[in-house]
Amino acid sequence: MKFLKLFSLLSLSLLASSLDVDITSETSICNALTTVVQGVISYYDGYRPGGVIGEFVYPYYWWEAGEAWGGLVDVVYFCNNDTWESLTYDALLYQKGDNSDYIPSNQSTAEGNDDQGFWGIAAMEAAERNFTNPPSGTAGWLALTQAVVNTMIARWDSADCNGGLRWQIFTWNNGYNYKNTVSNGCLFHLSARLARYTSNDTYVDWATQVWDWLMDVGLISISGSTYSVYDGTTIESSCKTMTEYEWTYNYGLLISGCAYLYSYTGNATWLTHIQGLLTTIESNFFNNSIMYERACESSGTCDNDQKSFKSVFSRFLSQTAILVPDTYDTIRPLIEASAKGAMASCSGTDSSTGRTNACGVKWTQGSYDGNTGLGQQLSAMEILTSLLVTANKPSNDSNSTTSSAVPLSNSTGGTSEGNANAGTDTTKELAQNDLTITTKDKAGAAVLTTAVLGIVCGGGLWMLF
Repeated sequence: MKFLKLFSLLSLSLLASSLDVDITSETSICNALTTVVQGVISYYDGYRPGGVIGEFVYPYYWWEAGEAWGGLVDVVYFCNNDTWESLTYDALLYQKGDNSDYIPSNQSTAEGNDDQGFWGIAAMEAAERNFTNPPSGTAGWLALTQAVVNTMIARWDSADCNGGLRWQIFTWNNGYNYKNTVSNGCLFHLSARLARYTSNDTYVDWATQVWDWLMDVGLISISGSTYSVYDGTTIESSCKTMTEYEWTYNYGLLISGCAYLYSYTGNATWLTHIQGLLTTIESNFFNNSIMYERACESSGTCDNDQKSFKSVFSRFLSQTAILVPDTYDTIRPLIEASAKGAMASCSGTDSSTGRTNACGVKWTQGSYDGNTGLGQQLSAMEILTSLLVTANKPSNDSNSTTSSAVPLSNSTGGTSEGNANAGTDTTKELAQNDLTITTKDKAGAAVLTTAVLGIVCGGGLWMLF
């Protein structure tokens, strides 16, 4: 029987072919997206007995679920397809937590600032796309995002390294003494988007403060026209020693945050940063114009989290191209080439399910590389969606509403209900949750991150979530 099963899977693999996509046809792209999203949902167990709404199967972490649902908001919007709408809606609301701040009780002992940040980004995506609003009288997508930002601001740590967010929210988790770019990048990115959506300059002030802190400690380093964005730094070193790994998603968070700020303020400083980041991005993360994760992809050492970073990167590059027309002619060809590479990789078979058209990691290879998983599917989904986002070159007026790809705001038709004070009745450590944490809970949470931090501090491998 084992031989017959293996033979069956091998036969399916032989039958699988790359996804044939006409990158100029919305219908063709959306058809391909249907196939790729089916692969994403194959890792979801929220609708299965014993599953948790909004969460994906082990070993995929909670932050990645936030990335997935944010991406699906865009799939529903750009393909005008409600197939995945109810799953996405239920997930975003179920995981918001009792205090509507995306610190749900099922994550509260192990959640990091970056985890919360990616769920806030998903809610912001819903606000900007006029995704089906929550019931009136409950927190809207905008209010949920504002609560995430306000609770992050409450945890801004001026006592060590003159500012910055720590990686972890809770003191008992290893990594609490690590200040990383992704956590601070989420706060920068969300503040920039809220500034543009609400026209509230307080968010500009916070985005600027985060950017300046990243520059001051050296997590963003500028030398001539080269921008280097590093992973993180330790409080023990007084934030003087950098973990110098560079990841696509950190660059994506920063360049798109700058794009939102430039779109809203017109301040040329943000355009300068966009241009510098884009020059480095084009040089460091594209091979023959095809996107790749330089730090781990060529060596085949990317872990589950790192295999999904290109999904975040793809979405934020397309946002930048739409918000800042000066970048479009550089970014669109990179998206096109990367989408073609991604579709060539989607010719595998998932050995656990027998599902064909499974997508691989290495888009530069031109074929399936034998490595499938949730991150690979999300990355393929986001690069296809990026084709739709950037289907038409925007006008020089980056706030124009003539293109459906331009994110909405309060002044251009956004309908999401906000609350500028959401999350402000928080405490610094627990961020609104009145939790009873037992010693057992603390020990269990510590186990989740001990190995990860040990790898970074002792072995010189990558900092993971």
